[in-house]
Amino acid sequence: MKVKVKKPLQIIYCLFLLLLPDCGNRTNQKPLTGYISGTGEFIFPPQFNFGGDFHEGMAWVALNDQRGYIDKSGAVVIQPQFELTGDFSQGFAWIVQFGKRGFIDMKGNLVLKPQFDYAQSFSEDRAAVLVPGKKWGYINTGCTLVVDPVYSACRAFHNGLAAVKKDSLWGYINTSGDEVIWEQFKEADDFSNERALVKFSGKYGYIDRQGKTAIQPAYINAGSFSEGLANVLKDDRWGYIDTAGNVAIEFQYVLAEPFHDNAARVYRKEMELEYINLSGQPLFRNTFERGGDFCNGLAWVVKEGNCFYIDKTGKTIISSGQFKELRDFSEGIARVKAVPVNE
Repeated sequence: MKVKVKKPLQIIYCLFLLLLPDCGNRTNQKPLTGYISGTGEFIFPPQFNFGGDFHEGMAWVALNDQRGYIDKSGAVVIQPQFELTGDFSQGFAWIVQFGKRGFIDMKGNLVLKPQFDYAQSFSEDRAAVLVPGKKWGYINTGCTLVVDPVYSACRAFHNGLAAVKKDSLWGYINTSGDEVIWEQFKEADDFSNERALVKFSGKYGYIDRQGKTAIQPAYINAGSFSEGLANVLKDDRWGYIDTAGNVAIEFQYVLAEPFHDNAARVYRKEMELEYINLSGQPLFRNTFERGGDFCNGLAWVVKEGNCFYIDKTGKTIISSGQFKELRDFSEGIARVKAVPVNE
């Protein structure tokens, strides 16, 4: 869920992060998108204008204003031909042609012709679609409309439920389109760890799958549960709570992110990123200017203008002067922006 941070400290800090200079090579050569393995070897040398992360063994790439897909072997398996593309999920990906969204399969075959104003990826055999002249509904993997387009906004299905918005309030439906939790929240997120983040009474709290309040709305800002803990903001400090609402890690950070791979990014001071474990203990002493989440035991970080990948001991594992931007690993492969060596 995208939530508004009202505290000036967080606003100024986030703006500062966006203004940080690129890392790595300082030449005027244009960096392009490439893909590396966990050893740092290029599977795809930098050659694409843009690219997405790997999902179900494939990633979208952009070349000359057209998008297609590559696989992990380093082959282009669906030639660039689309205006926009999404990630593969359950064997399908949304694409855009002539300004409308449709769906293709993993061979590039068009399984649902472009006809929607907008479409989301499949999740639990359902994909949300915005029907022209109407509202949001859901199709199944047979590309049949199974939930009528009556919603002004909606989210993907998770654990059998999806958040949907009617008029100005959110509630939840099941995959058949039945109302399970009536529309009553100003904001609503996906279910995770049997809890969903919602906003009511001007603050954030959590509900259970029956719609009952599981954790009272007491937080200025908050994230969804991940690996049993949720990052929450109280007064001017972030901490973590468990699914019962107990404080698991004390409120002490100016910023705290959700857990991934048993580690979370936190800042005690501006520009001093560190990583903690589920007990709140630092993984190592090193701090960084910024960084990504751990995935497959690796995380990208930036320090003194240089970007590289570290392991959970803080040791540098992958480093190259070619790198300009790094991204999290996904399915054992990371997307990077780098300067082509022969350029």
